[in-house]
Amino acid sequence: MNLEVRKIANNTKEQKEAFELLDEVFPLVEQVPKETLFSLEMNSMLGFYIDNELIGITHSFRNEKVAYLQYLAVHKKHQDQGYGTEILTYIKSIYKDTVLLLAAEEEDESAPDNEQRIRRLRFYRRNGFLPSSYLQDEPKGGVTYELLYYTPNKILESFDAEGYEKFINEALLGLWPTIIRRKKAR
Repeated sequence: MNLEVRKIANNTKEQKEAFELLDEVFPLVEQVPKETLFSLEMNSMLGFYIDNELIGITHSFRNEKVAYLQYLAVHKKHQDQGYGTEILTYIKSIYKDTVLLLAAEEEDESAPDNEQRIRRLRFYRRNGFLPSSYLQDEPKGGVTYELLYYTPNKILESFDAEGYEKFINEALLGLWPTIIRRKKAR
């Protein structure tokens, strides 16, 4: 497949295309304010292209301890063709020296999109992400996510929930409050 990777800059045609893709793939209740996506130096948005056509994007941010993959989006017409796996493999390679976290909607039999949630969780697990024992609540969007992690050695030696919560809230400028809590035993 060999996707071309480009860093997406603020206030560009590529940024406009990336935001349109976010709107196509993610419901508004799951989108943080777009002004936060380029607000700090730790933020990074990448575009993945074939023949100058935007196939997918990622948005991530990191500090010295952890990286957070906030968005991975592939155009609907290009889904189920291996691009998501190729993009995720690339992201894992650039964050190979740190824990990579992401949040995916938790399974919920009463949710109308539960099948999509199950597929998404399976995709991430197939690609080496493991469930943590934490949930991520975003009260503004009213959504609860399962926090997943990837490390090359497959062991999350420790997780500083309070530090992570502070990190993500700083990265989002406090505009999209996020709460981390331990999962209840089933």
